[in-house]
Amino acid sequence: MNQQKIKINSAFSRSAETYDVNAAIQNSLAEFLDAKLGYKTPTDILELGCGTGNFTARLIKKFPGSHITAVDFSEAMIRRSIERTSNNTHIKHLCTDAEVYISKTIERFDLITSNATLQWFNTIEKAIQDAHNALKETGTLAFSVFGQETMGELQQALSHAYGRSIDLPTRHFPSMDAIQNIVSRLFSSHDIQEKRLSKKYGSTMDILHNMKRTGTSGGNRLPSMLTRGKIQLMDNWFKDTYGSCRISYQAYIVTAEK
Repeated sequence: MNQQKIKINSAFSRSAETYDVNAAIQNSLAEFLDAKLGYKTPTDILELGCGTGNFTARLIKKFPGSHITAVDFSEAMIRRSIERTSNNTHIKHLCTDAEVYISKTIERFDLITSNATLQWFNTIEKAIQDAHNALKETGTLAFSVFGQETMGELQQALSHAYGRSIDLPTRHFPSMDAIQNIVSRLFSSHDIQEKRLSKKYGSTMDILHNMKRTGTSGGNRLPSMLTRGKIQLMDNWFKDTYGSCRISYQAYIVTAEK
């Protein structure tokens, strides 16, 4: 596991107890992704990045007889998922790097799915290729993923406060073209839907606290680089530009048939 993955793992592990009540955007994506499933019942399901088990619980409800392998690299997150799904006997949890697991597994699945996780992988193109290889002959890949325009307002506010361009980890999230290119090459059919969501926060600090409580800072501890004066500049920028602290999220809901 490289240093960036270690930082991401640490951030998510620290947020395991606070994630669920603060992950409204991720929960919305889970609902969108859930709605894309269900036209056929899979026997074997692989979930990459199960986190606290929010989407895992949806899979159990939708496919009660299916066997589910739920993978996440955070022990703290896995524990939460195990607690949430303890009544189900058809689920197996694995605490390991999902990106590594999908590249090495010899198991084959009817459905491989992931909610709001693949943007944290080192190489999403390879992960999709590996998922294709791990699917059965008529398998389905279905995932939601954040796009690179996510939290653009926060990046602008930071750049304004510091008087120079500041990049967030979101700048390295996938684009529509990148996803389109890989799934169209590998799969016989696919569908990609862009979703734009937004959320209002009381202040810049509320934004930063939400990132901390959901582990979505990408391993970067933004508050440590911000002074009270910089945060005030950001608050003023949000008010002048949008009237309030508003953050938008770009996401893609992807389904692909082998």
